[in-house]
Amino acid sequence: MTVSPEIAERLNRYQMSAGDVVLGRRGDVGRCAVVPDSAEGWICGSDSIAIRTDPDSLIPRFLAADLPIDLYRQQLQARSTGVTLANVNEGTLMDLKLPDRSIEDQRRALRTMRTVNSRFEFLANALSRQIDLRAERRQALITAAVTGEIDIPHEIAEEAS
Repeated sequence: MTVSPEIAERLNRYQMSAGDVVLGRRGDVGRCAVVPDSAEGWICGSDSIAIRTDPDSLIPRFLAADLPIDLYRQQLQARSTGVTLANVNEGTLMDLKLPDRSIEDQRRALRTMRTVNSRFEFLANALSRQIDLRAERRQALITAAVTGEIDIPHEIAEEAS
């Protein structure tokens, strides 16, 4: 969705900057993302709340990695308003208890997360390739058996049926 330049000017208080952390305000609290450079100046909608950190004390990517953790989601949930649907507001965020970690600790944690995520992606891709290969081989084996290209011993054929 887009808004006219006039409306964007009127809503300039809600314009986001690259590096802001956008958090879902309603429902599944803890969902968040860091605003990329390409979204600079976009308007933060009413179902989200933008968080601007001082990057010299809290790295946005570190905050975005922490907020989905159950401990922090539970804090947000417990302090949120709304009976049937959790609703996060500024007060809820201001009450959030985060560990006081140095910038270097945050950088180190982010490097570790990148390493772990990279390894996870590598293993997930390798597993996906193995699953695809096994499915292809299974299909080739079934086709070969049905067309008579391979001989299936009588005992195995009886077990399969």
